[in-house]
Amino acid sequence: TMQLPLILGTEETPAAGVYGLAFSLYFDESVVQDGSAALVLSDSWLGDPAQNLIYMQRRDDGAGRIDAGITRIDGIDADGYGPIGDLFITIEDDILARNLDLEALFEIRDVRIINYQEELLPVDTPPTIAPVLSSRQEPPLPGRLRLSPNPARRHFRLSGPEIPLEQVQLLNALGQPVRNWQRPEPGKPFSLEGVVPGLYLVKAKAGNAAGACWLVVE
Repeated sequence: TMQLPLILGTEETPAAGVYGLAFSLYFDESVVQDGSAALVLSDSWLGDPAQNLIYMQRRDDGAGRIDAGITRIDGIDADGYGPIGDLFITIEDDILARNLDLEALFEIRDVRIINYQEELLPVDTPPTIAPVLSSRQEPPLPGRLRLSPNPARRHFRLSGPEIPLEQVQLLNALGQPVRNWQRPEPGKPFSLEGVVPGLYLVKAKAGNAAGACWLVVE
């Protein structure tokens, strides 16, 4: 599993007057496991998903595309630059086994940014992001954890090597936390009591590592 930062604005050219944005992110569907691509926003200069920011995403594995929409909900435009979230993807194991120095291309298209008055803002985005993905890297956090059962009803577990998790979150389709566990006890199940059935993201953090995976709650 790979974690790729989503960056909006730079120190030289910060983003100004941002209230909402939409874009399509294209990835190589031939190397990415179906159902593994997930966009997770973080608490950033753009806003906090737990307070004043919501987002939705639609994944099309066959087309190798994620369509995402992000908006603030407090009526205040944001100014700033830097990371606003991460894209998590899982590379097919057999491809990594055959290719020890894999490179995959990612392209962001159709970027649209508006202010609170719904006026379109000018956008200048590099057409292609091309990070190098290598099997020689240490497996990131989600590659060392296994989520089960999936689908789940009453609870789920995160199992794997002894990894002291600092935080585990359950995010709904709008990217808002519905459950938050701080320093969970290793091996203890995470309760889903009261959680409405649907598709959720489980986000885990351990030190500087983070990961996310999809969970279906029945």
